[in-house]
Amino acid sequence: MNPYDILQVSPVADAAVIRAAYRSLIQRYHPDRNLGDAQAAQHATLLTKAYELLADPEQRAAYDAQSKAERVSTLAAPEPPSAATPKNRQRHTTNRTTSPAAPWVLGLAALLVSSLLVWAVIGFTAGNLQRVSPDKQLAEIRVQIESPQTAEAERRTLVARKQSLLEQHADLLKADTMMRIDDLAARSVALLSEPITVRLTPASDSGEPVLQLTIPEVTLVLGSFDAAKLQAHLLKHRERVVDELAQRLADRAANAATSAEAQDRLKRMILESVMASLDIRMNEAYPSSYFESPGRYGVVDVVLPQSFSLLR
Repeated sequence: MNPYDILQVSPVADAAVIRAAYRSLIQRYHPDRNLGDAQAAQHATLLTKAYELLADPEQRAAYDAQSKAERVSTLAAPEPPSAATPKNRQRHTTNRTTSPAAPWVLGLAALLVSSLLVWAVIGFTAGNLQRVSPDKQLAEIRVQIESPQTAEAERRTLVARKQSLLEQHADLLKADTMMRIDDLAARSVALLSEPITVRLTPASDSGEPVLQLTIPEVTLVLGSFDAAKLQAHLLKHRERVVDELAQRLADRAANAATSAEAQDRLKRMILESVMASLDIRMNEAYPSSYFESPGRYGVVDVVLPQSFSLLR
């Protein structure tokens, strides 16, 4: 494979696209993230060598020139000798030698062949660019979407192109679905290090008993914008966030946990509490990502266990 194929970029990709493609792929195949996987380690080595070649302008120019020369050589390769008999070849040679128009004809033929060869090379290159495989197109789309230099309007256009490609290729749609699942898993974080127990005190004049609510686990799903940084910030302040959540739940009336919509009410309480603790404003649009357009920031969903304990 040539370095462009290894990095999943086209031969006309600029330095920024190549750098972004390398960073994206090396994170996926880095040995530290694929312990014991020899194939991943080998691919990481190929990625590094390919990037080192294409990142150096002189090495890349030399490689491109060599590749072009090889293509031209292939196109200009002489045809195999004809099956003409020696006698026929001698007659043809004699005719070319004795014809007064032979030099002019040969010059015109050479010019015509040279022109055809140039146009063949141009057509070959243009055809290659038009025939970039769909998976490579998706790889380039992802690199451009994730580039900080890409404007939001262009990101949304790229997302539309991505969706169009997925609709045309079932295998790519299946692979994208698996990548989306992995992306959601990477943006999910466990809020509780241990079950949380809260006493729910009803209003003094309601006559309702004091209840004890126990939630064994809470998983927060973060938006795609700056998810890794937010996850690190959340884990750093998790103890404070959980304490504030417990206080907010305890301040609510007991019927919030005993109504038919208790699950949805609790999810909403938790989401609002965590966002408030982290000082994140809700319902704001952020730059589109490869999996979300527009992007979202903060807690976008709360996953609770199938049941939770509510005791009198």
